[in-house]
Parts: sequence; structure tokens; C-alpha cells
Amino acid sequence: MKQVFFSSIFFLVFVSSCTGIHNKLFESSKEKSEPFLQGKAFSIISAIQKRNNSILTFKGLGKIDLNNNGESLKARAAWIGSYPNQLRFEILGIGGHPLLSFSFDNDQQFFISHTDKTFYHRQDTDADLEDLIAMPIKLNDIMKLLTGRIPVYEHFDFEIIEDTSGSGWILVLKSEWTGVCEKLYLDEKKTKIYKIELFGFTGGLTYRAVFDGGMTIEGMEVPSKLILTDGDGASVTLRIDRYLKNIPVSSSVFILEPPPDDN
Repeated sequence: MKQVFFSSIFFLVFVSSCTGIHNKLFESSKEKSEPFLQGKAFSIISAIQKRNNSILTFKGLGKIDLNNNGESLKARAAWIGSYPNQLRFEILGIGGHPLLSFSFDNDQQFFISHTDKTFYHRQDTDADLEDLIAMPIKLNDIMKLLTGRIPVYEHFDFEIIEDTSGSGWILVLKSEWTGVCEKLYLDEKKTKIYKIELFGFTGGLTYRAVFDGGMTIEGMEVPSKLILTDGDGASVTLRIDRYLKNIPVSSSVFILEPPPDDN
């Protein structure tokens, strides 16, 4: 479906111009060499658990820039979500009319190309956004990112280390079986997470998310620019120009119906 989706995207442009948090912390009888840093890491993880938990629904408007295999798309975009597993995303054409609609409703996935009337609907109990942005980012992860939360993979142990390539720190989460499963990059004061990296079972990069600026909405910080990349050269930049939180949202908005036949 990914090839079909991307083909539809570029045709339409031509014709129209972190898994939830499971706080399984490893309890070891061994002494930690730097107990202060370990305590700081524990407090950071605890703070992440509480971050923006009151944001339940959201609506956004901005611009999206997709790049994959030498092809690119830049367009206006709008989205609406109900945490944790309902999301609708629209690629907009001239005049703000939708060109493409992509929606998740729990374990259902929908896709509409409004120009050529293409429609897909399928059950997907392990939903990700690979068909939309060419990266296997789980729906739960993108919902967290869009609400200013931080995806945190299930982990068995953790440590906080200096970032030798910069001036900050890295909180490293480790799986019992596969080793490092996630890295969270923090500033010098260990108060702000500006980048995360998620790794798969084989140790390869699943995706990287960079928070390039933020905005404060009623006392809560959400991204104003989100940059996603993977290890294969695909990238997505989402610039958020307008953000509304905890607005009334009907579940029916996430159910897409086949477009009417003009004939």
C-alpha cells in the first residue's frame, strides 16, 4: 500500500500545484558508580510519565514536508486526534480542500484519495504510519509526539551519560534481551528533551524525532516543529502553526466513508 499511497501523493501534488510507558525499572543489588545521576534519571522518567497527561483531544494546522527515495512533497496539512488511538490527517490542496485523508480509529485504518476516488479500509491491530510517512512509527508513538508527550519503550535498566558529541546528556533505556532500546537527549540542565531515538529488536534505528521549537498552550508545551527521520533516508518535517487542545471531538470524524461516485 505504501507505493500506492506515495504514487497518489505525488500525482495529486502535480495535478493540484514510544509504545506506551511501562515503568519496569531494573532493581539491582549492585552499587551504582554515580548514584546522583541514577537518581536524576529516575526522576526524569517519572516526570515523563506525567507530562501533558491531561491533553485528551487536539487539533492542529500547519505544513508537512515528506522526503523518500528522492521524491518530496510539501503541502498544507490539518489533523485532529483523540488520545490514545484515534487520529485523522488531511493533506490539503489549493483553497484548503482535502487531497488525501488518512485516519485511524482504534484498530481500523482508512485512506481516501479525493481526486481519483481511491478508498482503502482495513483492520490493523498493530497500526503504524508507514503507509503515510514511509516510516514504521507506531500510532501510539505519533499520538504522544503530537500531544507533547514522550514515547518511552519498555525497559529493564537505564543510565544517564554525558553526550560526547555535544554539551548535554543522554538517558539510555535498555531492554533485557536486545540491549539499548531508546535514547533520550537532554540539555545541559537535564530539564529539556530535544531529541529521541528508538531502536528495534536488531539494534537498528527505527526512527529519530527532533523537537525543533515548542509552543505553550494553556501552560503545557507542545512541539511547534517536529522532524522525523529513519536510517534509510526518509524524513518528515511537520510545522505546527495552530494548536488547540481538549476540544470537543466526535468519534464519527475518524470513520471515513467511500467518496461518492460522480457517475
